[in-house]
Amino acid sequence: MSDVILKTGVPFLDMAMATQAKMMQQMFGSVLAPLASRSQNAVVVRGGESEQVVTLAEETLHVDTQRVVGETTQVRRFVVETPVERQVVLHDERVVVERRKPVTTTYLPDELVNTTVEAVSSKETAVARKGLRIKEEVVLRVERTQRTETIRDTLRSEEIEIIQPKTTLAYQREEIKNVPAVQVENKARMQQNTAVKG
Repeated sequence: MSDVILKTGVPFLDMAMATQAKMMQQMFGSVLAPLASRSQNAVVVRGGESEQVVTLAEETLHVDTQRVVGETTQVRRFVVETPVERQVVLHDERVVVERRKPVTTTYLPDELVNTTVEAVSSKETAVARKGLRIKEEVVLRVERTQRTETIRDTLRSEEIEIIQPKTTLAYQREEIKNVPAVQVENKARMQQNTAVKG
């Protein structure tokens, strides 16, 4: 059972409420004992002591981001061979020997001389050579996009439960302010006698 007793500001009424609380402790102590020991950090406020403050805390959710390495994209350059063909025009030369009548009849000198005249034939052959040129560029870059993801979790918070003995006093604390002290004391005395007789 809780030892917290409400103070009304009227000495006699406070004493009556304390007496009634003791009687309830004797009658229902075994039933309310587990409730009293429910918390190991219980704070007992007694008459004449300063007030005790009970703080309530709650969890808050903070969401941060972290970089997680994903898939790796690789661009590998390698050499392949592709058969190709080209058409090229080639020229051939040949020597032609032709005998004909002279154009002029002019006489040559009387002396005869041995002479050799040569003509060379030729032909073209295809010669292939290779060169390098840039045909394409491949760009590898990382683009950043954004997405919205909902994070769900459960947060805990502290609440309070006020456990007080049930009283049968007719006057509440708000009403005591407007009631003369004599009437309050008489009312408390009558209720105390009724509780003792019962």
